[in-house]
Amino acid sequence: MEFYSEEMRFEEAAEIRDRLERITKSEIKSEIDFATNEDYDIFTIAHDEKRLVVLKIFMRNGKIISSNHNFVNLNGGFDKDEVISRTLMEFYGDKKPPIIAPILLEESFKDIDLVKSHLSKLFDKKAQIVFPKKGKKKQLITLALLNAKELLQRGNKTINTKLLMEIKELCTLQRLPSRIECFDNSHMAGKATVGAMIVYEDGVYDKSSYRLYHLDAKDEYAQMRETLTRRVESFAKNPPPDLWVLDGGATLLKLAHDILDSNGVNLDVIAISKEKVDAKTHRAKGKANDNLYTKDNIFRLKPSDKRLQFYQNLRDEAHRCAINFHKKTKLKLDSESKLLTLKGISEAKIKKLLNHFGTFETLKTTNIEEIAIVLDIKDAKIIKNIYK
Repeated sequence: MEFYSEEMRFEEAAEIRDRLERITKSEIKSEIDFATNEDYDIFTIAHDEKRLVVLKIFMRNGKIISSNHNFVNLNGGFDKDEVISRTLMEFYGDKKPPIIAPILLEESFKDIDLVKSHLSKLFDKKAQIVFPKKGKKKQLITLALLNAKELLQRGNKTINTKLLMEIKELCTLQRLPSRIECFDNSHMAGKATVGAMIVYEDGVYDKSSYRLYHLDAKDEYAQMRETLTRRVESFAKNPPPDLWVLDGGATLLKLAHDILDSNGVNLDVIAISKEKVDAKTHRAKGKANDNLYTKDNIFRLKPSDKRLQFYQNLRDEAHRCAINFHKKTKLKLDSESKLLTLKGISEAKIKKLLNHFGTFETLKTTNIEEIAIVLDIKDAKIIKNIYK
């Protein structure tokens, strides 16, 4: 690591550093003090939406002597009971183990009687399968679960880093995009116009950093300009990421670069445009031939390409957030509009008010004189009476 640093090869030095951290974390240790020299075989499972890890830990004479694990890729869910049953049956097989230890599991499973019967015959004694709820054995299960989750997170991060390095090379990015912001806007006929920014960092969506914007702009180009401008204005408090991803094509890519350049910000930007089939947006997963736009190139990757799918997932998450926020905003606008309509303010007048003041929140804090400039004094009094 020091050699790479001295040679100014910082990415390779960082990779060695991360490898050292992974080795340190992989050492499963137990500070649990057993009064007697006990033996246990401990099995735990951790999973996320894409992968599952089965961790096996072996305690002999009161000490953890070894462990191993294996990953399983998930395609549309899994049956945890089946995974536990298969793990035990495959691990012990048909050969009597040299040391027969009680088996510790987090919880019971559907075919426990069948598995216990098989193991009892194999062991020539009654198999012990225990689901501890308290005490030191429960602490062992908790320890195993923590390590299984760490393995899962670390495994996902390793895969993610490899993919990000491939993306960096493909798109000629300035740096490895560890933190990414992706933007999308949503509206319906110019109503309830909103923008959304989602954040992806170190292999996970950082939902606490998501931002939602109420927008005044009416067309999509102006909406993206407003969203990106507001984000740039917040850089002083919330520094820029490694990469921006936009839901759009070459026009919005140029817009983003113009905004960044005018503010003296050097930041990579990639746009992803949805494929058009018969002049309609094509969103079929695994089949969409979307285009990636960088400052210097256009990439048309195969739908099966992991790099394209990575960008599509970011775009879809931003789209989901924008749509959900739009629906909530529209529901609120409809509710406010209905309230004003019931009090005799026509839809045409409501539209005129929103065009002038932007939002109902602004309207609520506006005085009668300002409202009367847009409508007449009678309507202004009705509106202030509603929101008093």
